[in-house]
Amino acid sequence: MRALIVAGGTGGHLSPGTALATEFFLAGEEVEFLSLEKNRNYPDLASAPFAVHYYNAPSLQRKPSALLFPFRLIKAMYVCSSLVRKAQAVVLMGGFPCLPAGLMARLYRRPVFLCEQNAVMGRANRFFAQRATTVFLTFPLSGRNHPADWPVLGNPVRRKFLERTGHSAALLGSGSASKRKAGDAAKDLAGKGSNPGKKGKRQTILVAGGSQGARQLNEMVLDLAKRFAEDFNKYDWVIQVGLANEAAMKEAFAAYTNATVIGFDPDIHRYYAEADLLLCRSGAGVLTEAFLFGLPCILVPYPFATDGHQKENAMYAKIGGAAELIDTRQSDAEPLHEILITLDKAKLDRMAEASKALARPQAASAIMQRIRKEL
Repeated sequence: MRALIVAGGTGGHLSPGTALATEFFLAGEEVEFLSLEKNRNYPDLASAPFAVHYYNAPSLQRKPSALLFPFRLIKAMYVCSSLVRKAQAVVLMGGFPCLPAGLMARLYRRPVFLCEQNAVMGRANRFFAQRATTVFLTFPLSGRNHPADWPVLGNPVRRKFLERTGHSAALLGSGSASKRKAGDAAKDLAGKGSNPGKKGKRQTILVAGGSQGARQLNEMVLDLAKRFAEDFNKYDWVIQVGLANEAAMKEAFAAYTNATVIGFDPDIHRYYAEADLLLCRSGAGVLTEAFLFGLPCILVPYPFATDGHQKENAMYAKIGGAAELIDTRQSDAEPLHEILITLDKAKLDRMAEASKALARPQAASAIMQRIRKEL
C-alpha cells in the first residue's frame, strides 16, 4: 500500500498525522507526508523516518486574499499532483491545508480517507465527507447524523507518548515488516520518558493551558487562591501559564508555597503522571492524552472555538463520566470552587476509571488496518 497523509495548520492535526504515518512506516507500508511550508521546523516532521513534502495551501480565513485564492489553490494543486497521482490512498487529517490535495485526489479518483479529531466535523472534512471512502472519528459527532459505518476509533498519538502511558501493547500493529525491523524503529522513535513521582500527601492539580497558556485559566486559579484560600491550599498545583505570562504569574503566585508555576515545558506530560486532576481546555489532543493517562478533568472549553467544537468535546467527556464542565467566558473562580468542593477521593476514582475507559490507544493501528481492508 502506498499512502499519502496530509496535515498542516496546528499541532492538533500534525501530531495525529505524524503518529498515523509512523504506524504505516513501521508496518512496512510506503507512506509519504504532505504539510505546509511553515511547518518545516516542526520537530516530528524534521526527524520523520518517512518522506515529507511541503506546499503552500491557501488559507480560507486570511484576508484580503479572496481574489487571489483561486490562483493559489490551483498552484497548490499542481504542486501536490504527482504525490497524489502515485498514492493508492490519500488520508486527510482535516483543516484548510488538506483542500488542494483532497481536490486532486478526487480528480485522480484516488480513495480519500478522513480523520476527524473533534465532536463537530470541521468545514474541510464536511466538504469531502460525502465522497470519502471512510471517515474515522475520534468522538461520536454531535448535532449531525452520520453513517453508521463511520467508525469511532480515536485520535492517533505518538508512540513515545503511548509508551509513557503504559500502553506498550498498542505500539505495534500487525504489519508486514519483520518484528526486528519494527522493534528497532520503535526503539529509535519512542522516548523513555520520566515519571517524577508524587510528592507529599496532598492531591495534585495540573493546570495545562497549552503551549501558549490560557489567560482565563491562569486568572481563574489565581482568583481561587485569593478568595477561597482554604480550599486552594488543600491541593498542590502545577500551573503551565505560557511563556508570555510566566513572569507576572510567578510574581502573583509567589506567596503560595503549594503552587509551582511554569511558563512552558516541552515535556509537560511528565506532570501528567503525578497529577490527580487536570484543569484544561477541551481540544481533542489534550482529551486524548488525559484519557490515556486515566486523568479526571475539569474542562473549560475555549469559548471562541470554531462551531463550538471544544464544548461538544467536553460534553462527550462529561457524559462519559470522566470530566466536569465549566462553560464560561469569565475568569471568576466560583464555578471552579463549586466543583472542587464536591470532588472527594471516591468521585475522583470513579472519574479516573471513566477516563481510562474512554482511552483508545490502538487508534493509529486500527485506522491503518481499516484502510488496508478498504483497499
